Formats: sequence, C-alpha cells, structure tokens
Amino acid sequence: MAGTADNASTAERRLVLLAKEFPFILAHTESESLALAVVFAILQGGATAHDDGPPRFYFWTVEGLPMFQSRNPFEGVFWRSDPDKDIRVELDVKNSSGRWHGPRQFAGETPRELMVAEFRGSGGKLAPVDVRVLALTLRHDIVLAQLRFMSLLPSAAAEDVAASRMVRSPKEVFADLKEQYPQRADEDNPAYAERLHPLMRTQLGKGAWDLETLKRRVRDK
Repeated sequence: MAGTADNASTAERRLVLLAKEFPFILAHTESESLALAVVFAILQGGATAHDDGPPRFYFWTVEGLPMFQSRNPFEGVFWRSDPDKDIRVELDVKNSSGRWHGPRQFAGETPRELMVAEFRGSGGKLAPVDVRVLALTLRHDIVLAQLRFMSLLPSAAAEDVAASRMVRSPKEVFADLKEQYPQRADEDNPAYAERLHPLMRTQLGKGAWDLETLKRRVRDK
C-alpha cells in the first residue's frame, strides 16, 4: 500500500511539522510541485494508521470548521480539490497549515431545523466555508514509505547495501573477489583483471578502481 511503513523504529514514527519535513522531501524530489504531490498523497490517504503507531498525520487545531458543514480533516477526502464542486485545497508549507475552501456540506446527521435556518438566513444561497488546519504534522516513516512508493528513495534493503559498500575499501573487495573468483590457469593477468572489474564495480560503484589500476594490482599480487 502506498505510504505504508513497515517495521519502522520509534524515531522514524515521530510526527514532524510540515515546515520542517518539507525540505527533506524536496531534497529527494528536486521539484516543489512533486514534493507537494508527495504530501497530498499522504494526506489523501487519511490519518488512520495501519499499525500500532501514531496517526499518519496530525494537526493541533482547526479554524472555521462549522458544525455539520464541512468534511473531517482527518479523512483523506478533505484534502482533495474538486474544481467541478468549487472545492479548493491549498497548503501553506512555511506555516505548516492547510486550507479547505468550498461550499457548505450538510452531513446526514444535521438537524433539519438547522439546515432550514441556514438557508433562510442566507437568502437560499449558503456562503462558502473556509477551514484552516494549523500545526500540520506528518509521520516521518510514512513520508519515507511514500517516497519509496513513488521511486524517489531507494528501498530500505538498497540503503543497507549502499551503507555496506561505503564502509568497504576497494582493497578489501579485491581480496574477497580473488577468493571467490580465482584466476584460471589459462588466464593472463590483464584478462583476469577485466573479469574482476565489473564485479568490483557492482559492489563499489564509482568507488571501484579503474581497470588500469586493477590490472596493476593483479600484476603486483
């Protein structure tokens, strides 16, 4: 499932203000519009967590939410714009807030007398609603999961491999490769180096020796 975190540590499950989390997201998207798409994808998934951790996102206060007349900000549908229905949702990243602007939407449990009074008091046309969600926070591990789902961040397994590569030197990898792939009796040194070189590149990437260095190391063994 998109934006679902598995086996996350307590530190990763922390709730972070949008203003502080957004630069982290932006660093991986390199595009503000794409970073906003990541945030909206999380919000539109709703706040309910699918594990025993805190909500996927949270906010600390709401302004302008009239009783019975707007959607619940904890529900994903609240965060979906719908131009056909004059519903507009915006994020103010700098202030960690969101804004929902649209027509009043009476819920099914709204008392009939309240609806009648509202219509009569407004001349039959209800004023739109402006709802502001303040101190919006995102769960960090959900952000990581969403970035991975959108192929904007390597998987946890890939990160572990990358970390292991970073702590191993070319000399150590070369020694291991010689044990795993010994030189054949009919293979000269340059040919042996050419066989080992792509294997070293696979493990070390740009940190691998170039082919000429590897040939020299093979020759000097």
